[in-house]
Amino acid sequence: MFEQPAKKARTDNGESAAGSSNGKKPAAVLSQAAQKRLMKELQKMAKEGDGAGADCVEGGPIKENDLSRWSMTMKGFDDKDASPNSKLLAEELKKMGMDGITFNIVFPFDYPAEPPFVYLVKPRLMGGRIFQGGGMCMDLLMPAGWSPANQVPAVLRAIRSEIQGECKAYEQYCYGPNGTIAENTELTAREDFKLVQNCHSNWMQVNARKV
Repeated sequence: MFEQPAKKARTDNGESAAGSSNGKKPAAVLSQAAQKRLMKELQKMAKEGDGAGADCVEGGPIKENDLSRWSMTMKGFDDKDASPNSKLLAEELKKMGMDGITFNIVFPFDYPAEPPFVYLVKPRLMGGRIFQGGGMCMDLLMPAGWSPANQVPAVLRAIRSEIQGECKAYEQYCYGPNGTIAENTELTAREDFKLVQNCHSNWMQVNARKV
């Protein structure tokens, strides 16, 4: 379930210029089809309730007049139906004074024909398919594995599943030099994603030669 999308504007530190996951076109400008689709997704999310329980997610567009960039915070990791690892993660979040895990979503010009770029902002997690810089390795978010039928709620559920399975918050990665919670940037996350794409490409080439 999702809470009403947040309307408060916010600026993320260290963000690079917005772009699609394959760098073709800037996400600051969305096609009419993309804008229409995202408005429908926002409206649907707003109707699904107050976000109680293990599926709780809050957020929406970072700026009111820009649908291309969203900030979403997953909560409910301490829910009675959550996995044991999820509850351990909830304890770590509580120690850091946090009640959720924040992701940013950057939508490409041709969304939903192309996948959004999703990355972890805070806290920094390790394990599963999430890397230290905030990038993720998920077929769902790769051009070859993406389906235009996918919507934000389904993407976030898939990410939550990965978090609940293996991810951990290691203290040495979660805090910056000044003792505050460290945040990943779009730049560090895209560097992760580029490495993942290269690995996927190399793997496919090797397997193609075996056929």
